[in-house]
Amino acid sequence: MRALRSLRLPDETAAALREAGGRRRVGGGVPWALLAISAALNAWLIAARLTGGAAETPPAPPGRPGSAAPGPAEEPRASPAAGALTAGAYLAIEDLIPVSTSRDGRVRKVPVKAGDQVAAGQVVVLLEDGELRAELELARARMRDAQRTLDRVKVLAKGQAATQAEEDRALGQAEIAAAEAELAARKLDQARLLAPIAGTVLEVGVKPGEVVQPGGKVMLKLADLSTLTAEATVNEADVARLQQGLGAEVVVDAVPGRSFSGKVREIARQADRARGTVLVKVSVLDADPSLRPGMSARVTFRPR
Repeated sequence: MRALRSLRLPDETAAALREAGGRRRVGGGVPWALLAISAALNAWLIAARLTGGAAETPPAPPGRPGSAAPGPAEEPRASPAAGALTAGAYLAIEDLIPVSTSRDGRVRKVPVKAGDQVAAGQVVVLLEDGELRAELELARARMRDAQRTLDRVKVLAKGQAATQAEEDRALGQAEIAAAEAELAARKLDQARLLAPIAGTVLEVGVKPGEVVQPGGKVMLKLADLSTLTAEATVNEADVARLQQGLGAEVVVDAVPGRSFSGKVREIARQADRARGTVLVKVSVLDADPSLRPGMSARVTFRPR
């Protein structure tokens, strides 16, 4: 009975029955068309019983004009599992020291070349210093002469043979000569350019014979490779997975087959609005001379 209640006449059959009910013949007769429809209905009921009481589900009524048919509910997307995070990067140096001259001169010698390791205070560029050496010798000679004069005046002053004013004047001349000698020595020192820090020579920008001057070209670039960093651009959606001190692995394209240990040193407080990325600086802990600033790299983070 439940299956029979769920049965529904096709729309054409129901319409024909309604039409036949409104055209009854006078005297109570039943039209031949109504008899045919009744026979078809009986046959349809019998077929439904033979198929187990399941009738074909009528099509769903069409939606209203202008409205879209409802689709299946969209399942929520699963968030990616926490794991390794890789980002492109470039190598950079935090302590890059340009070496320039503080005086005019001509380059006499460059005793280092790119890639050399230098110690703090080591000579890296020598300027012509012949005239400066001569000036220093002259200043020292004047200083010695002024000192001898001062010594004689002091002896005379003790014997009342020289006045206090003469002694003071001799003392002043000796002090001036000493200052001139010190100035000449400093000028000579400026002809010897020294490495301000211990590190690696990245670039030599001058050759012997070139004339240099203060504010001119950079003569040499020096860097401490222990401060080498990989500057990675991380998608802003992944930055929350990183933290300062997190371990990382750095792979440099120019050094295939090797990887370098790293540690997150700094996460920028401002994102790149145009690119949707955040700059993350990773210290390269075991850098060697094969690495150069500007090389492209890949950094793999392993968030906890």
